[in-house]
Amino acid sequence: MHCKSSLSASVFALVLSLSFAAPSMAADDESGQKPPAEAQTEQKPQTEQKPMEDNKCASIDTGYVKAGKGAAFHIMLKNGCERRLRCTIRAYHVDSSGPHTGKGTLTLEPKSKGPRATKSYVMKVGDMGGSANISHSCKKI
Repeated sequence: MHCKSSLSASVFALVLSLSFAAPSMAADDESGQKPPAEAQTEQKPQTEQKPMEDNKCASIDTGYVKAGKGAAFHIMLKNGCERRLRCTIRAYHVDSSGPHTGKGTLTLEPKSKGPRATKSYVMKVGDMGGSANISHSCKKI
C-alpha cells in the first residue's frame, strides 16, 4: 500500500507543478518575444507587388495548326501598348506522344504599327491536342 500512496503523491506533485508552469510558459518573457503560437497569429504588413507593366501590354493567344503530316502549337503575342517590347516565351506541352518544350524570343512593335505589333512562336508537337503551360516575360526596348 505504501507504493500506491507514493505513486499517487508523485503524480499529484507533477500535475500541480505543471498547472503552475503552464501560465508562465504562455506569457511573454522579459525579452518581448512571444511563444510560437502567438507569433504566428500576428498580422504582417502586406506589401503589394504590382505585376510588371510591360507584361500587361502583351496579350497571348494559343491554338493548334497542321504542320505537314504533324501538328504544331501556335503561340501568338500581341502588343497593346505604345512601346517596343522584347518578349521571351517558354512553353511546356504534353500530349499522347510525350512532353515537348520550347523557348523563343519575339520583338513586338508598338500597337500603332498594326500587324507588326503581333508575332507568333510555333512549336512542333505530336498531336492536335494536349495540355500546355506557357509563360512570357516582356521588357521595354
